Amino acid sequence: MSIEDILVNNIKDNYSKALTNKIYLDELIDKRLHLNLGNTKSLYIFGGNSNRINLLRKCNHIFMYNCNNTILRIDDCVSGITCINCHDCKLLFKRTPLYNIEMSNSTNMNLRSMFFNTSIIHRGTSMNVIKSVCCKVYEYYNVNSGYFSNWNYNFFNF
Repeated sequence: MSIEDILVNNIKDNYSKALTNKIYLDELIDKRLHLNLGNTKSLYIFGGNSNRINLLRKCNHIFMYNCNNTILRIDDCVSGITCINCHDCKLLFKRTPLYNIEMSNSTNMNLRSMFFNTSIIHRGTSMNVIKSVCCKVYEYYNVNSGYFSNWNYNFFNF
């Protein structure tokens, strides 16, 4: 077997492994879901409206694209969360987020946890980073980066 054949087989194997570790939720409207993904699975949510999604275990990464009025309860993540063009969504963290959160072109986003120790990279975003315990708000930051801004980086530790 030549080196080229070995490389082609490695690429095919790695590509098929990557595809088997992705969960896609496309165009869901007004659904209530309880998902148990596991450390190696990533969740992709495309075009969801008025959904309530509860992640029961740690997952690898969460991608949200074009979601509106979605509530996402997150147990924990390995690598982070990416939100692009999402509006009026709530990210409720069960554990203190220690991973990166990226947001772009998203408005009225609420991130809620008991504590924060995370970096948020954002562009064209308006969001509230809320520290709350038992639904009582103790501290919050309003972040508004404007639609035509460059990428911004904020580290939240409170």
